[in-house]
Amino acid sequence: MTGMPIALKIIEDVQKRISEFYDRLAHAFSGNEEIKAFFECLSEEELRLSNLARYQMRIVGKAPSLYSHSEIDLPFIEEGLRKMRQFDEGPAPTLENALNIVEEIEKTFGEHFFLSIMKQSNAELASLVKSLSSFCAQHHKECRQLAEKYGVAQSMEQCPIAGSEVSRNILNAFPNPVLIVDFDLKIIFCNSAAAELMGSNDTASFFMKRSGETMNCVHSTNAPEGCGRSASCNKCVIRNTVYEAICCRRVCRRRASMMLSKNSLTMSAEFLVTASPLSVERRSYSLLILEDVEQYQAGPFGSAESFSVIH
Repeated sequence: MTGMPIALKIIEDVQKRISEFYDRLAHAFSGNEEIKAFFECLSEEELRLSNLARYQMRIVGKAPSLYSHSEIDLPFIEEGLRKMRQFDEGPAPTLENALNIVEEIEKTFGEHFFLSIMKQSNAELASLVKSLSSFCAQHHKECRQLAEKYGVAQSMEQCPIAGSEVSRNILNAFPNPVLIVDFDLKIIFCNSAAAELMGSNDTASFFMKRSGETMNCVHSTNAPEGCGRSASCNKCVIRNTVYEAICCRRVCRRRASMMLSKNSLTMSAEFLVTASPLSVERRSYSLLILEDVEQYQAGPFGSAESFSVIH
């Protein structure tokens, strides 16, 4: 738990550093007025959010005892800051790389702020982080639109991870479902076993869709925003395992139970979940492996069903 003044100071500093990062991108693309203006607009909006946090910090500072403590997830924040540092240390950015890093930043902090809302016991800070989350979602959307306009939005076939035929063949050779996902559990690649689990032979159809939605997790429809956005998702073992793998850069392995909707029935599924950090072209991903627990319990030649109906 963090005191309210400290929590607000962290938010102020983070938003200011993001603003400065976007300002550097604007200078890097000064030769293209549209791209420059886009990054300048992002920078100005992030600075306004930083100022908003500072203003609230002054109010809280007058009577800090009246405000409850808050939860700030530092690994989320450090992951976003690490992405910016890593990008700054690299070569001059291409437009594709620049838009990719903006998506990563907005996604990382947007997810952090959204999850923070559900943890806050203080209404004032919850209102602030809700505004931050909304701005992140809007920036992410605008970034995707600009990427599509300039023809730098990726498809699964163009993804550097899955674009290689050798890579696809290796991953498809695994008998277990294997996915490559980003911080928001959006699917960058899935092998044939994963596609079969999700009900289709077309692996490319799952590109950039969240895994909970493709697996028909019952909680993926609890919030209008979809998978990862409801209160139940805050306790999702798969999501939290991926978060830990990416943020802490270590292999994580847990057992997860899921409630899935299949053919109008609610079913249970239990997996051994393994998440391993993966970095490609300065972007952070996780290799996600789902091993069916019932299949292992049935033995190597067993015929146990992957799902059991809940009556």
